[in-house]
Amino acid sequence: MGTVGDASVSSSGLDALLRPHSIAVIGASDDPSRVGGMPIAFLREVGFAGEVYPVNPHRETVQGLAAYPSIDQVPTEVDLVIVALRADLVPLQLRRAAENGARSAVVFSAGFAEIGKNGQALQEELVSIAREFGIPVLGPNCAGLVAVRSGAIASFGSHLAADANVTAGSVGIVSQSGAVGAYLLTLTRRMGIGLSYWVTTGNEAVTSISDYIGYLAGDVETRVIAVYVEQIADVNAFAAACAAARAASKQVVVLVGGTTSASEAARLSHTAALAGDYRLLKELIRDCGAVEVDSLSSLLSVSVALERHGASSNRGIAVLTMSGAAGVLIADRCAQRGLELVAIEAELQDCLREIVPFAGTANPVDVTGNLANAPETFRSFLRLIGAADGVTSLVVFLGHLPLSPHLRGALVDTLVEHGRSNAAPLFLVALLHSEDEERIRAAGIQVFADPADAVDAIAAAAAPKASQEDAWRPLLCRRQENPERTPAHGPDGQGLVSEEQSQRILAPLGIRFPRQFVVHTVEEAVRRTSQIDGPVVLKVLSPDIAHKSDVGGVRVGVAPADAASAFLGMLADVRSRAPGSRIEGALVQEQIADGPHLLLGAAVDAHFGPYTMVGWGGTLTEYIGQVAIGLAPLNRREARVLIRRSGLEDVLAGVRGSSYDARDELAGWIENLSEYVWQHRERLCDLELNPVIVGDRGLVAVDALVRLNDGRSEQSVARKGERP
Repeated sequence: MGTVGDASVSSSGLDALLRPHSIAVIGASDDPSRVGGMPIAFLREVGFAGEVYPVNPHRETVQGLAAYPSIDQVPTEVDLVIVALRADLVPLQLRRAAENGARSAVVFSAGFAEIGKNGQALQEELVSIAREFGIPVLGPNCAGLVAVRSGAIASFGSHLAADANVTAGSVGIVSQSGAVGAYLLTLTRRMGIGLSYWVTTGNEAVTSISDYIGYLAGDVETRVIAVYVEQIADVNAFAAACAAARAASKQVVVLVGGTTSASEAARLSHTAALAGDYRLLKELIRDCGAVEVDSLSSLLSVSVALERHGASSNRGIAVLTMSGAAGVLIADRCAQRGLELVAIEAELQDCLREIVPFAGTANPVDVTGNLANAPETFRSFLRLIGAADGVTSLVVFLGHLPLSPHLRGALVDTLVEHGRSNAAPLFLVALLHSEDEERIRAAGIQVFADPADAVDAIAAAAAPKASQEDAWRPLLCRRQENPERTPAHGPDGQGLVSEEQSQRILAPLGIRFPRQFVVHTVEEAVRRTSQIDGPVVLKVLSPDIAHKSDVGGVRVGVAPADAASAFLGMLADVRSRAPGSRIEGALVQEQIADGPHLLLGAAVDAHFGPYTMVGWGGTLTEYIGQVAIGLAPLNRREARVLIRRSGLEDVLAGVRGSSYDARDELAGWIENLSEYVWQHRERLCDLELNPVIVGDRGLVAVDALVRLNDGRSEQSVARKGERP
């Protein structure tokens, strides 16, 4: 969790914020439509059982409650103070509240770090006060919170203006955006989803989204935590919060909004450029056992699926449809999402054909449009398929039929009956009258307008199960452990080092490079070329050139007779295209027989820490962009998982009919690089082997790039792993 002063923001510290028994509102308004008036109106509407103290120096009463001219005149210490004032007035009032014994605060006010330098100074002052008194603060620049069961509402806005009563349930929502959070709360009402807590974190000056995930992980009323996030300030805190949720058998579902590109400096290597902030955040989410979704509707539908049915392998999907075309769409989507359609046994197919002779009885099961003439066939089919062996989930497509006056009652009654039974969970795709939809949802059935959304909800609900089956050690465990084996030597130098130096750094890790010589003169180039059987590759050696081929610094297929002209021509091209670059000579390198090209890289991100990457390599790397990323360090088994995620399994298992299986060799390289970049995270910026050629006799890295920092840059990571 986050910190206030030197102490952790513990669950007990957040109790005053999320379970307050007394609330003061600084900037309280008698007008319930104003920001300072809404919380009081909401608290009274829902019947909050605790004490409410309006603070307004110009009024004796506010909305029928006795008002106080200042927070220090409130007759008792309060659990929570809500601040609804101009930003420049907030620090003073927060200090007075803290001095008067307030145990937590929610700051609605905008005008802090989000507006620039002046706002940042105000925010730092707010943080300083919170640390001095050890109180958790939500915000500033947030829409507040709702603790549903206790009726503690510290929020404002139209999402509660029409009705402040929120249905109690077991989904907790935590959003970094107030507007998105408000929209999600509104959607939950339309979708019939009950909530435990609703929290919007705003600028996260003192407490962060991770604090609230961690709190809800320990909350008995919450089963699923739905999160909207744009950035994670503390990787370790997020990992710890997700670990707490996982330990409590609770699921975290995450929607990421906004991405940023890697810095221009990082683009010296494909590794850093291909990773970027979003891919690293995506990997962190998966690494932490959370489920990532890609839309607001999916955030809620997946959360509900997990709340009601838990994580499931979903190895047996059955599809029941009144449209063959819809069945095809659903089957295609299942295949795309890695879900299996269960095989319908022949005996059951015979039973189905006895009911509707012309029905499609393989999965998807098509009861056909005849359902409109005989709605009882739907009940029969649903009962039989729902009870079939191996069926773990049902996707039912009824389209517009439930809107029909003569079909509506029979179809809805059948669905409600199924939902209340112990049959397989049903995911309905249909258009419904609002009162019918309410009945069906109340029976535990999720309703969708698009078949793809129904399948996606099932697939995402299966993701935690798949993650458990394919899991590696939690991030914090990996980073806190001391690897048994220490690499032979650390990197020397600063900035981009030459390829020959890069190879000397990486060779002790078991990386195999081609036979080669370093040359400085044309005579040496000719002599060394003749000492290598077959054609060679000439490469310029320069600590200033990351991509040699871009400046004419590579010659391929050079024979001894052509070595002199190739060497001189290469140097001339480099001096012309990269003037001022330091040239330290050239490499005369054995030319490796062509095979599949891979990229293997590692880097240290200033925020997410060390990571490794594997994918397709060569000159098309940045265009293909198919890579798998793992936050370092990884062991051998975890490296194999990374290879599987990269899509390289078939290529590595046997190249052009070769009996050689390169998967374990590559896994060893990944493990070694992963450990190395973790241990030397203060010195390394990034390193890259591209391409690594997969041959009949194993892997050979034909190009290497290492970039170092001075050990003091912001990209360095703390030694003890406390903040990657």
